[in-house]
Amino acid sequence: MVIKEAWQLAWIVYKDPRIIAAFYDHVWSLQILDFKVRIYPIDLSTEQLELRNKFTCKVSGFLSNITTNDLQEIIIQNQVKSYFISRNYSSYHPFNFTFMHFVTAEDVENAINKCQIKLNNYTLY
Repeated sequence: MVIKEAWQLAWIVYKDPRIIAAFYDHVWSLQILDFKVRIYPIDLSTEQLELRNKFTCKVSGFLSNITTNDLQEIIIQNQVKSYFISRNYSSYHPFNFTFMHFVTAEDVENAINKCQIKLNNYTLY
């Protein structure tokens, strides 16, 4: 594992490429404990890599110390493919926002057009 600024990067090598086939188009992230880990196979095409960042939405207004587990319902309801909770560089405490990545512009619009997204009765923006 390598730490680059606020990011922790890990390279995992598989002997059988069939094991990671889903990571190219269908699975963009996995959960490990309380963290969501974004997956980028090193041989993604330029188009695949651009798609993962093309339809992004920033959601803010979280209470302090938000975790991946807290966001599960929102992630499932809004068909989010991957996301990350930004953290403070020095304290590593989570900020009160996340960037959510979608497959299509329609998925982003559907998430935005919901009248109110709430987490624990607290409105998010």
